[in-house]
Amino acid sequence: GMDCAKQGLPDDIAHQCFENGLIVETAGATDNVLKVMPSLLISDEALNKGLDILESAVDQALRDHGLLQGAA
Repeated sequence: GMDCAKQGLPDDIAHQCFENGLIVETAGATDNVLKVMPSLLISDEALNKGLDILESAVDQALRDHGLLQGAA
């Protein structure tokens, strides 16, 4: 899981992931945790693809929330 202090950030990340074919969930009392639960039998290729989608979603959500600026 990934704990996010900014309200709404986990929901935005989960939405971005879903739009790109990856299902993640939010959890916690205020939905502040992003839950990633890959299969124990996941292939390296599928894991890497999922991590790439997650990385892109986190990057986009951080930019949308004004938390990431000018990173190359």
